[in-house]
This record gives sequence, C-alpha cells and structure tokens, in this order.
Amino acid sequence: MSEVLLSLQLIELDKMSLHEEHEPSRLERVSQSMREDGFLRHPILATEMRDGRYLVLDGAHRIGALRLLGYCKVPVQVARQDDFSIEAWHHLVPADAGVQQLFEDPSLHWTAGSGAAAQRQGWLEIVDEHGNVRALDCGVRHDFLEAWHKVVSAYNARGAVKRVPAGTCLLPDSGMLLIRFKPLSYAELERVMEAGRVLPAGVTRFQINGRLLNLKIPLHLLHRDSDVSEWERLRHVWRRSLRLYTEQVYLCEI
Repeated sequence: MSEVLLSLQLIELDKMSLHEEHEPSRLERVSQSMREDGFLRHPILATEMRDGRYLVLDGAHRIGALRLLGYCKVPVQVARQDDFSIEAWHHLVPADAGVQQLFEDPSLHWTAGSGAAAQRQGWLEIVDEHGNVRALDCGVRHDFLEAWHKVVSAYNARGAVKRVPAGTCLLPDSGMLLIRFKPLSYAELERVMEAGRVLPAGVTRFQINGRLLNLKIPLHLLHRDSDVSEWERLRHVWRRSLRLYTEQVYLCEI
C-alpha cells in the first residue's frame, strides 16, 4: 500500500499546466482556506505530457491559490495514463442564469431531440425540467471549444452552477436546467493543451484508483529553498499512516 507514495513528487510550479479555466469565487475561497490552515490538504493530481510539462487532472484552484500565495513548488501525485479515466461533469443551473439568451445567439445552432449526433462530435445538450432537449450543433467547420466557453460563461460568472457526475441527474428540478457535456479523450485533451488553449471551468472529471488524500502538506515546504530532508521525513510519516478504504463511503464536502 505504501508504494503509492512513490508517485508523490515535489515539482516546480512552472511545469504545471492547467487544462481548464478557474472559477474566481472558488479560487478566492481556496486561497483563503490555504492561508488560514498553513497546509495543503490534498496533493495535486497530474500526468506527464509528451513535452515534459504536467497536465493537472485535479487541483486547478489549488494551483492558482499557490501561485497567488507566492509558492514555487507543488506536491503532485503523478498518474500514468492507464491509471485514470476521463468523464464529464454535468452542470445544474437556474433557468434564468443567462442560458436563455444563448438560444437567440445567431452564432450557435440548436437542434431539438436527443442530440446523439451532436454529442458524438463533442458538443453539448441542455435539458429542461420537462425533459426537452436542445443540442448544440455548430457543424464540423466550427470550433466546439469556443461554443463550450460561450455557454459556460453565460452562467459561470454568476456563481450559479452546481456540478453533478454524469448519469446521476436525468432531469433537473423545477426552474433548473441540466447542461450535459461529452467527455474528451486524453488525446483530444492533450491537443487542446498543445494548442495553448483551455476548457471551461468544471467540465472534465478524472477518476483514479489509489488517490492520496488528507496528507496536510505544510506550505513552507513549497518554497524554492525548502528543506528536502523534512519532505522525506514526512513521506515516512505518511507511509506509516496510510489506510486504504475499499468500501463505498459518503463524504460531506461542506
């Protein structure tokens, strides 16, 4: 079980690459919590790309907070590509959260129905409380990523979004809309990164077995001239303290 700690490394912050935008209000909350606690509870999850940079799979707001607080290193659990799967978050938003205006946008082409063809092309669907579906279908000549940004920015700036795992919500409650995204493959995601672009915030969801959690890594270890010996001492402490839970649990994330 302690072998999982071999994947835990201290990596220069400049080598970390974000695949999605951040939510400003959430970034401020994470920064404030980190400043008050004096530690980083969970390491960043990332995988090494072909160009030597590390693609952040989980921890975009923690990365942003560390930058704001002036740190130079990041504790990273490095995952191999066969260690994780890529899914999509779906978004629940109020029906009046700026989404309705998207249906009048001449640059976006909406079709009624299941939207299966549109989803295969990498677009998205919007479902109302009655089960009516509008699929975004801009055609192969258009940029799906630009369309995603336009849709998400319509409601994200208002802080009105709730993320739900794909398949856990079939119909939204009264007065709500469900935004359904198609998950990208790793190859598609890496192409986005290599083009110097990012996804909207809160779209991709990575699933990995053997995730390291609750290490409470002291922030002073993330300075450029931090004591490496203390980092190694903590690795021994964590090795003796790890517990693997195989049963399903319910975690309250207040």
